[in-house]
Amino acid sequence: MDNSEPPTPQDVKAHLQGGIPEAEILALKTEFDCYKGLQNKLFTAATDGYAHFADAVKEKADIKTIIGESKGKQQVADDYHKAIETFWTASDAEQYDVMPKGVISDIKGEIKELKAQKRELSKQQKALEKRRKLGESVADEAARCAADIAALDKQIADKEAGIAHHVALENELKDCRKKIREIEVSKEALADKAREQISDDDARRLITQRWLATLHDNIAVYLEAHARRLQQRWNCCTTNIP
Repeated sequence: MDNSEPPTPQDVKAHLQGGIPEAEILALKTEFDCYKGLQNKLFTAATDGYAHFADAVKEKADIKTIIGESKGKQQVADDYHKAIETFWTASDAEQYDVMPKGVISDIKGEIKELKAQKRELSKQQKALEKRRKLGESVADEAARCAADIAALDKQIADKEAGIAHHVALENELKDCRKKIREIEVSKEALADKAREQISDDDARRLITQRWLATLHDNIAVYLEAHARRLQQRWNCCTTNIP
């Protein structure tokens, strides 16, 4: 019940009978559904449209304790954190795999060869166009040539995109390593480590660990805010506890 609004006849009856309108509980069904079993720990079954706080709820502090210690709330937190770990593992494998230098050289060589093939096909395409203008029937041959050029274009674009992705990650990694060194230098306790050369693997691991920890912390804040809103919703009704 919102204390800023005038009491309704239902509120007055609930106050006199020491009960809580079942409609108020049902209005928060979505919140209660988030925490399995929590509603039954807080309230008795409704009778004639009214429920009561469970025997375990004797004061406002009990509501906070029951919500905070409920298995349903802990299960929600565990599910979120497991989902984050699963996502993070797949993201790390797909998004942060910097290619070895030898692989980059090989790919650049492949691109060079593909472009050479495209130049030859482009010459053939021009020759076919001249023959077509002279009245020769070269439509099928021209179509095959155009299809081969399109296939080469796609291969070239895919390989160049892979290199561009690698370069972007490499630059990001360099920035991360620089930031790590700056942070370490600013902390006297880590002065020795700041003078050590940080490998690419160490830099990536440290940065991703910090991002993952921040993500977990943010989720925890949202979960606690949700539980706190549910707790505060019923604090105003504890005056009805017999």
